[in-house]
Amino acid sequence: MRSDPALVLVLSIVFLGEKVSLLGFSGIVLVIFGVYLINMERFSVKEGLAPFRSLFRDRAIQFAVLTVFCVAAYSLKRVKIGVSP
Repeated sequence: MRSDPALVLVLSIVFLGEKVSLLGFSGIVLVIFGVYLINMERFSVKEGLAPFRSLFRDRAIQFAVLTVFCVAAYSLKRVKIGVSP
């Protein structure tokens, strides 16, 4: 799961005060929404909410989300101290 770059952006806005243009933010939202739609088997509200429901029911998903946040926080720390990837 390589969604940590999007979370690094969100965390850098919150913790480092980074500025993102409206166009840049719109592009990020469109990409996330497009990937989400592509992975849906059919377009319905029930299908659209299924991943969010699994966040509360499936322990493995909860640990995956926690891992993504930890990787994003680590990446943000590397950016803050100036270590190149």
